[in-house]
Amino acid sequence: MVDPHSPSGDDGTTRSSWQLPRTLTVEMSLDAKSHPLATLSETAKTLQNTAQGALVLARDNPSVQRLVNGYELWENNLRSEAKKRLGGFQPPPPLLGAASPGLLAQDWDMLKRVNNTKALTSGAMKRSASENSLDSLATSSSSRRFGKQHTFDHQDVSFSYSFQGEAQAFSASRFGPPPGAVSLEHAATSSSSAVRPHLGMPRVPTAPSLQELSETLNTEAVRNIEAFIQTSRLALQNAQQSIQQTATNCQQNLQALTNILQNNVANNPNLQSARAAVTWSLANSSDPFAGALVPWSVFPRYLRARELEASGALLTDGSSSDDKGMMRDGSNNNNHDWVTPLENYMHQLDSKQSRDRMKKKSIRDPGRQVAIVTTASLPWLTGTAVNPLLRAAYLASDSTRKVTLVLPWLSKPDQDRVFPGDMRFETPEDQEAYVRDWARRRTGLDCDFKVTFYPGRYAAEKGSILPVGDITSCIPDHEADVAVLEEPEHLNWYHHGKRWTDKFNHVVGIMHTNYLDYARREEGGHVKEMVLKHINAWVCRIHCHKVIKLSDAVQPLPRQETMFVHGVSPSFLQVGQQKAEAALEGVQDPWGKGVYFLGKVLWAKGYTELLDRMKEHVERTGSNIHVDVYGSGPDLKAVEEEARKRHLNLSFNGARDHADTSIQDYKVFINPSLSDVVATTTAEALAMGKWVVCADHPSNHFFKRFPNCLIYRDSEEFSRCLDKALGSPPKPLSSKELHSLTWEAATERFLETADITKKAQPLEMLFDNVLHAAHNAMTGVEFLRVASGAGSNTRDAPARITDYVPSDSDVGGFFDNHARARMAQKAK
Repeated sequence: MVDPHSPSGDDGTTRSSWQLPRTLTVEMSLDAKSHPLATLSETAKTLQNTAQGALVLARDNPSVQRLVNGYELWENNLRSEAKKRLGGFQPPPPLLGAASPGLLAQDWDMLKRVNNTKALTSGAMKRSASENSLDSLATSSSSRRFGKQHTFDHQDVSFSYSFQGEAQAFSASRFGPPPGAVSLEHAATSSSSAVRPHLGMPRVPTAPSLQELSETLNTEAVRNIEAFIQTSRLALQNAQQSIQQTATNCQQNLQALTNILQNNVANNPNLQSARAAVTWSLANSSDPFAGALVPWSVFPRYLRARELEASGALLTDGSSSDDKGMMRDGSNNNNHDWVTPLENYMHQLDSKQSRDRMKKKSIRDPGRQVAIVTTASLPWLTGTAVNPLLRAAYLASDSTRKVTLVLPWLSKPDQDRVFPGDMRFETPEDQEAYVRDWARRRTGLDCDFKVTFYPGRYAAEKGSILPVGDITSCIPDHEADVAVLEEPEHLNWYHHGKRWTDKFNHVVGIMHTNYLDYARREEGGHVKEMVLKHINAWVCRIHCHKVIKLSDAVQPLPRQETMFVHGVSPSFLQVGQQKAEAALEGVQDPWGKGVYFLGKVLWAKGYTELLDRMKEHVERTGSNIHVDVYGSGPDLKAVEEEARKRHLNLSFNGARDHADTSIQDYKVFINPSLSDVVATTTAEALAMGKWVVCADHPSNHFFKRFPNCLIYRDSEEFSRCLDKALGSPPKPLSSKELHSLTWEAATERFLETADITKKAQPLEMLFDNVLHAAHNAMTGVEFLRVASGAGSNTRDAPARITDYVPSDSDVGGFFDNHARARMAQKAK
């Protein structure tokens, strides 16, 4: 019988896709060696051997092994999916219906079991070249092309179909024509009425079939790899988004918690404890700060520390750290352990955004944190000790501003060299108490600013204090907002460490001293002056956003502006008011004393000019006027000796505060100095209502407006001014003139001048970075530091500031006055 599913040609003859080539219909009695089948068999064996060799090489290849392992996992998944779907599949109702002689349920189950066993155990992909016949390979490829969900590979095992009608149509549509092999006997008698499928000769694959198999393998492998890569990419993207969202949520939660706590503390200044700052009700939409469900276990040490800080009881015993950032033993403890868990983390999260916002704000805006760093401290009564202290006191008088005063701490040997009398301090806390008490008595303010110290050494050859280590480390990062560098060139000559403008949002330098004039007076002065001039400009450019010159007596500097930002304390103004009232009451001579001069005893501090002017006055007028001199310093003995040689009537009375009652009754203050930037003593003398005789110099430009300031241009005019001051009473100052001398007015001038009005250009910033890198590299070399006068072992700060002890071998660098340093050592 003819297979009803076999296609028919135009002539009505039956065509079969399973027919063998015509060469296979010849007699088997032909010579086996010349038979095409033998050649085909040898070719197949060769191909099989080649394939086996390729498989061996492939098995040893790690990349192929990884691909096979991945493929086997993929194949197992497909098998499980096919079993699951086939197990739940039911044939159409017409095949199982009682009215139709269709496929019986038990027959369908048997067919399902046979196909599950054959197809799913053998796999959809053929593993060897001899596993399937050519016909089964073609059928399998056809079934793959037309059946996407269920693929069945028909093996060479033949079984007969007894299906009729719809069962035959269903079988043909689902599984294709049944496989079978045509025997040679049937080929010889092709006119028989039936084609009985039975087991025939084994078939071997051809080159096209192998190519198709290879392409299928490659396609599936590429598809699997692409799917794996895509899945991995999506997983990474999801993980990244999840992490970013988590970080955002944490930051928002921490910010919300901080806002709630700050608002509770601000709105309830009379809270008795930190627990009371945490409300235990839920916030509502109308007032988000009305309450907050915050457990007490969250940040208890932070809240406790805030409570102690607010009550001023942070120092409860000798071993605990204080709010000044200093331990009782003198060790630096600026980074409080209770700040680290919350504040430092919060500031690290939004440090860049905060710095950008702060840079755009004015220095006078509420909430700014100002650190005032200076080069000297009381009881050394010098301008760089007094004026920064008073600036801190008046800036801190605004409760919306937090102020820190950073002072140098000197070792015992250096205290002996610098501090007057028997004033010595065992710990930084002792000196802080003295400084704060002095400021309160001088200003009448609370002076609740913070005080911290950095280690310093007194350089006798320079007559000044030099920092030891990186001063920027004394200020915690979360407090680094505005830095006021009193004498920025002095602070940064040997600075090695973080750049000030990198740590602080706003850095202002205030020039106090004309160091070029000091250098010019020494041996080889012109060379020293030229070198120092460039170094000063270099370090000021690197570390300052803006430089304020008190007068134009200072060298030109980058980003400069000239403004007198110093004032006098109320005690001097009170003396002036008392003298003015006494004159109005008819007191003939409220001034019981004559002429005096006050200042640190250095030749460069005006003592050279003082001796010259007084000598010229004696020679011109014959009047050797008595002058009382107040001050101490390394050149005191030399000045006294020179005054005796010139037979001048000068009395040296040691260091004394300008507000001391013993000085209030002097009528005339002489200041012939040409090295000052601005003499604070001149402003104080004017505030007390005295006559002031000073030179026509840029340092005195601010004082020319006052009627009691007598300016001279030569020695002859000096004598006329001195005679006028001694022969007539000074004029009382007006209220406007008095206000311009106050620290309130000076603070306003400072806040107005210190703002950054011009943003640095990218090229300028790049150049500054290069200069800082070069300077930082040079100051990091110990040999260069010692040779230039920084002192030995001064690059890094000690573990505790009280641990530093200066070396007796430090007598300065190449350009320093070594003789002065040796004299100071002998005096010690």
